[in-house]
Parts: sequence; structure tokens; C-alpha cells
Amino acid sequence: MGSEHCQSENAFRPHNRVSVHPYEEYHSKYGSCRPVREFEIAGKGDISLIRREVDRFFADRLAFWSEVRLPILITLSEAVTNVVKFTPGGKLMIFAGEAGPCFHIIDHGCGLDLDVLLCIISGKRFSTYSSLGMGFPIMVRFAEEVTVYTSEQGTILVLQFDLDRIVKENPAV
Repeated sequence: MGSEHCQSENAFRPHNRVSVHPYEEYHSKYGSCRPVREFEIAGKGDISLIRREVDRFFADRLAFWSEVRLPILITLSEAVTNVVKFTPGGKLMIFAGEAGPCFHIIDHGCGLDLDVLLCIISGKRFSTYSSLGMGFPIMVRFAEEVTVYTSEQGTILVLQFDLDRIVKENPAV
């Protein structure tokens, strides 16, 4: 899979790094793509397991992984934590993009409330009740693009990272 960015006439862009698309578009866009790694998300223990395995996977493949690992692992931890806390489960799929890694987090929940998502992205509110907490703003901060596919069938987050941007914006990491 290349670093193609989702463009859809049905897309909704509440933030310059976030787009929201109909759930059905995910399969037409990514259905033929094959991940390089895949992890089931079923419980709290999967958060640290996934973080550790992703760290190990990229440490062996990217010479400068130590310079970009922290923002990516924090973002992934937030996304996986949301799956564990708010849904019956899901999975993480890792893809290799031209600009950097791309992560697809798929859950089997009831979908996101788009009004709450708008409030959180705009910075107008966060809480632990009926919202996404601070995890989503953290994801938006570090990911180059966050694409959301959501419906009553669940939610799919596609987190695209630009490693050059991470290094430039986080020199102390």
C-alpha cells in the first residue's frame, strides 16, 4: 500500500488532519491491501503487548526508529485503549506506506458520535463520559492523517504517519 490519502466526495473534514468517511468506503479503498502485521485487540493486556510488538517490529526495520517511536507508540496506545475501553474488541493492522507506517484500528463497537468527535477535535471539550477523552487529540497531534470510517457496525481509524514531520516537530524525542 502506498501513502495514498483518502479523498471522497462523501468525506467530512472537521480538522486539517482528520477526515470522516462512510464506513462502506473503507473496504472499497483498502479491501485489496494486505497488512505486514496484524494483532487482535480483546483486553487490557493487549495494549502493552501491541506497543511492545510494534516497537520490536519497527526497531528491526527502520534505522531511525528511535527518533520517531515515542509519538507513534503513544498514538497507537491511545487508539488501542479506546478499543479496549469502549468496544467488545477489534484488531490492529500495520501497513507500510511510502512516507511511513500506517495503522488501521478496527473495532466492533457501535460507532462514534460525530458531534462529540467535532467537539473534541476543536478542543472545546473532553471528558471521560460519552466522549473520546484526550486520546483523540493526541492521535491528531502526532499522526499526519487520521481517517475515520464509522457506522453502527463499528469504527475504523486509519492512522498515517509522516516520519520526517515527526522528527522535525519533535526534536527532543
